[in-house]
Formats: sequence, structure tokens, C-alpha cells
Amino acid sequence: MQKHRTFMQSEANEFPQIVETLLKNKEAILNAVAQIKKQEFSFVCTLGRGSSWHACIFAKYLMEKYLGKIVSSFSLSMRPQYENQTDLKQSLFLSISQSGQSQDLNECLLFAKKQEAVTLSFVNQESSPLAKNYDPLIPIVTGK
Repeated sequence: MQKHRTFMQSEANEFPQIVETLLKNKEAILNAVAQIKKQEFSFVCTLGRGSSWHACIFAKYLMEKYLGKIVSSFSLSMRPQYENQTDLKQSLFLSISQSGQSQDLNECLLFAKKQEAVTLSFVNQESSPLAKNYDPLIPIVTGK
């Protein structure tokens, strides 16, 4: 009897190839690391939704272990138009997005930049508004 594969199983099976492709983009990764090392930050603030939010959770564990910094998720419900007063001045503001098209993510990014947060983004669509607003950027390059 043949087992039916779920979409999630298919995507999970693609992961090794995606990581291999991402690591081929070594120049972007090294550039981002070099830029971030020049900056000082006290904590990390992550931004993502859906599966990107789950990637932020995984990143939280890695950053707390290897950077020794507190990592917290930025709440999209606290978007700047709601007169958010969150102080991001001493933060590394990390965003992960597949499409980079979401207006709410872009508003949060601009808010963080106005607060002089150090920014870093992982985005699949390099021509997206989110990718254009971030420096440095690490393309996810999944092709989807």
C-alpha cells in the first residue's frame, strides 16, 4: 500500500536543497554578518508571520545561545499607526518573510529604522518592498 505524502512532507523533503542553495549565497551572508558586527545592540526583536514566525522562533534559540542576547517577537498588532511607543533603539530588528509584500511588516520595518534599530532581513522575493527597505538582506532563494 502506497502512503499519501502531505504537502508539509514534500516541503520538509526540500529543506536540504534549500539550505544548500542558501549557503551558495555566501557573499550575502558574510556581508550581513560583517555589517551587523560593526553595530552595537542589546537585544534582538524578530518579525514574521505564519511559517516565517515559526522560523523566528527557531532563530530565537540560536541567537540566545550564540549571541547571548535576549530575543523577543515584535507584535504586528502594535503597528506604528496605533501610536506604538516601543523603544527599538538598542535592538537588532530581524525580519523573515517569504513574499516581503505585507504592508504591516513594511510599516514595522520603517518604524524600526526610524528608531535607529540595526536591521537584517531574510526574504525570498528580492524585488519586494520589504527587501528594498532592509540593509543588509539575505535572500532565501527558494525560488517559490
